[in-house]
Amino acid sequence: MQPFTQSNTCVEVLSALQAYRADIAQFQRLSPVEESEIIERARLGDAQARTVLVESCQRYIHAVATRLAHYYYNSRDVALDALDIAQEGNLWLVEHLDRVLAHPTPYPYAWLSVRCIMLNYCKEYRSIIRTPRTKGRVPHRIMSLDAPLYEDVTLLDLVTSE
Repeated sequence: MQPFTQSNTCVEVLSALQAYRADIAQFQRLSPVEESEIIERARLGDAQARTVLVESCQRYIHAVATRLAHYYYNSRDVALDALDIAQEGNLWLVEHLDRVLAHPTPYPYAWLSVRCIMLNYCKEYRSIIRTPRTKGRVPHRIMSLDAPLYEDVTLLDLVTSE
């Protein structure tokens, strides 16, 4: 097992993103006629049709997740953030597929709903995942309690001494 370093993590995240892109590249784009047939079969309870329906939305989910990651996370660790955002959209789609199929126009409803869910995810968790964007200012430095501030004094020593 390799020790945890920033370069190892970046390589792993990029390879995960490349693997995700390779996975979604194999899914076919459906014609409007195929979409209608798949929707009707999925409404009747065909499990394979439901799987095809979810898979056909993957490219759209990935594209929106990548755009949101670039916008909200200021191009830092975009690969990791895009995967997190896409996972949030995919989870919503799978959990609410019955609601999507009940709508008169399932594809536009699914795309709009998934986009809104991913956007809300970014707005809600942006400050938890990353420090907020700074407009020309130096961002706050994240410090460890055990890291030495000067000589042998740590932040934990200063906090507990009072």
